Formats: sequence, structure tokens, C-alpha cells
Amino acid sequence: MLSDACALQVNFFEDHTKVVLSPDGQDYLVTYINSQRQAVSYRLLQFRHFGCHADIAQRLAYARRELENIINVTGQAV
Repeated sequence: MLSDACALQVNFFEDHTKVVLSPDGQDYLVTYINSQRQAVSYRLLQFRHFGCHADIAQRLAYARRELENIINVTGQAV
């Protein structure tokens, strides 16, 4: 069980897409909202086993880099 976890939403202003990471039992749920406001959700484990669409992978990589930058500014390890 993921305790004290919260959701993280990253908005991409250039195309109005969003990526939301939220706890879901023993895993995380990744919800991708495209520019037409259509949402699709995947378990993070699905991506580890089967991969994901390049658009989602690029946005997740960006979100990770930005989150690492925020954590590094506060002096904590990632």
C-alpha cells in the first residue's frame, strides 16, 4: 500500500495535454488527457512491461526531470 501519497498533475500549456500520476493500491495510475480532453488511464506497471506511446513517454520524462529539479533545489535526494 502506498501511504501518504498524493497525486501529481503536469499541464502542458502548448497543446493543453495533461499527465496525472496518482496512487492506486500497490501501483500508480497514469492518466493522460489529450488536447481533445479525452482521458485514458494506465497502471504504471503496464508501461514497465509493455511500454507506452511516445507522446506519453516524453511527457512523463519531462515531468520526472522537473520534479527532480524541484527536489534538488530543496536539497533532498531523489
